[in-house]
Amino acid sequence: MRNNILVLNNHGLGDVVMSFSFFENLLVNDKTSKIIVLFKSDLEKELLTLTLFYIENKSRFKLFNKSELKKLFLYIFRIKKAYALGINEVKSKKFFKILGIKKYYLVHAYEYRKSKSENVLHNETILHKSILYSELLTISDKFSLNNISKDFFINLESVNDIGKYIVLTGGSGELEKHKRWTTAGYRELVEKILDNTEYKIVFVGSSGEQKIVDEILLDIEDNYLEKIIQLN
Repeated sequence: MRNNILVLNNHGLGDVVMSFSFFENLLVNDKTSKIIVLFKSDLEKELLTLTLFYIENKSRFKLFNKSELKKLFLYIFRIKKAYALGINEVKSKKFFKILGIKKYYLVHAYEYRKSKSENVLHNETILHKSILYSELLTISDKFSLNNISKDFFINLESVNDIGKYIVLTGGSGELEKHKRWTTAGYRELVEKILDNTEYKIVFVGSSGEQKIVDEILLDIEDNYLEKIIQLN
């Protein structure tokens, strides 16, 4: 019996969060299949493992990143259908053809045009991605969509007693540097958080983004710096 479902989720962290409602609805509508997810990297994979729906249904998931692609082939003979979330249509189709998957469904979150194929969902009405990805299920097996809780994440503070922190990253990678917020905007946000809440700030990012964080914190007062942690 072919009872695995493959999901290609080649997004960065932010867009992976947008796909959470898809996974919750998939779990609700399909009670038995194992869900195999191929992520961009370990970061995105680990993000999913912090969700309540993953923890409560851990045995239903098998997660891989791109570097673990070979491991995926152990499961392809039992894949009954596949989904591609926001990934290039041509590349997705080629990948599914290599795997021998004939029943698949794709969604374009960014291309606003009429679909020529019944198994390709285009964002014709400019829907929010979280809604769009869930609606992909309605064109596959006529799944019913449920109102999903937005409390996706476990309470890390209660689990690990790590204190109250808000994590920020000043960069967005070289490919999407056009999305970066201004350093002045970040600085104002940091000051407002520290002035009005009990939270501390943690900056994360690669070593290459350290310069951006340095610019954000340039000339910031010492009483703020005492509540700021930098990790890279």
